[in-house]
Formats: sequence, C-alpha cells, structure tokens
Amino acid sequence: MTDVWPATRWYSLGIRTALLINDRLVRKKYEGFFRKDADHGHYDTLRFEQRRFALMQDYLKDRRYGRALEVGCAQGHFTDKLSTLCDRIVAMDVSGAAVEHARRNLGDRQGVSLVRANIRDWVPEGDGGFDLIVLSEVLYHLGERADLLKALGIGAGSILSPLLRCMAAALPSDGRLLLAHSHARGARPQRVAYRELAEGTGLRLLKEGDVEPTGEPGTDCCVVSLLEKPA
Repeated sequence: MTDVWPATRWYSLGIRTALLINDRLVRKKYEGFFRKDADHGHYDTLRFEQRRFALMQDYLKDRRYGRALEVGCAQGHFTDKLSTLCDRIVAMDVSGAAVEHARRNLGDRQGVSLVRANIRDWVPEGDGGFDLIVLSEVLYHLGERADLLKALGIGAGSILSPLLRCMAAALPSDGRLLLAHSHARGARPQRVAYRELAEGTGLRLLKEGDVEPTGEPGTDCCVVSLLEKPA
C-alpha cells in the first residue's frame, strides 16, 4: 500500500514545481490566519458549521472505522466528533499553528495522531491504508485557488485527479471517502466536480446532500458527498 504514496510521484515535473510554490504560499497564509485567530473559521459558534458537521457525522454513523485520515483538520473540531466513530485517526494540517490549536482542543484524546504535513508529499507510517478518508474544505486549496496555477493553465482536474487516485488506492474494499466543500450560490457544479473526479478513480457515490445557507456572515452553501470503494 505504501507504494502509492507520496502523491507527488504521480505529477509531471512542471506541475510538481508549480505546486511546490503554490503550497508554500498556502502554508504561509494559513500559518498567519491560525496564529492571529485561534478560532479561525468559528466552527463552534456558527449554525452553518454545526449543520455541516452534523450532516457529515450522519453520513458516517452507520459503521465504525478502524483507521481514518482527516486532511485539513484545522483546530480539530471535526476530529473531536470523528473520534467517536473511529479507533484511530491521523489528523493533518499544513499549518503548524492549526495543529497546535488542535492539540490543545483535543487534549490527550486516545487514538488521535496530529501531524503537520502536506497531503501531497506526505508518506504515512505503516501500510498506508485507511478505512475512511475525510476531505473537508480542503480540495479548493489543493486545486484551483491559486493565481500561479491559473496563469500556467493548470486545471483543477490535472491537480486533483492524481491525489484522489492515490487516496482511492489507500482505501480497502468498502473503504470510504467523505467530501464536504462550501460554495457560493451558483457555484455548486464546481464542488460536484470534486465528487466526479473521485468517481473517476472507481469509487461509487453512496449519499450526497447540501447544507443550506444560514445567513451568517462568511457562510455560503455546502455539498457533502460520501463515496465507497466497491468490493
């Protein structure tokens, strides 16, 4: 299983170089956010975020997961909820400040390993396999939100497909991938495209639903998709 990691091995040299620059800028940006504001995202106080987390939990609660990977864990708010469904969790963020906040928020939570890493060049310990992978509010940072990538004409599909193939390969039969990404009104197709890219790796859609706007500042809509690897 470890021969599928790191995901960067599946990129061309040109894309790998562009992503290296992009990811350094993203890491610097979010280090600044999380060092300035320990409650960046306001996950505990916004009704929108509470509803998003509730739908994500609802999609997962029909089983227990042995080993899970959460990419973009931020301060660990969903990690906390995920820990009730999983025996072991690797929770990852590119921001060391975010990981520090998550460590304080989670305390000495059994079975949770916090890692500062970029999923693109990370290599997991052990066999590299996971029963569940959670990608929440992270794929647009790994994909199309970069002026450099746009200027070079590198589309989100070229960036995300190798990464999603890597993750699909790390899932066993019946392993699951949970996607949750917010969007402005009218931009839902861009988020559905993430799920379609995941389906292109051989995963099948189990459930998909939407979190509607609550009217709170800084919140929009959200698409939540649960996919599974066929037996």
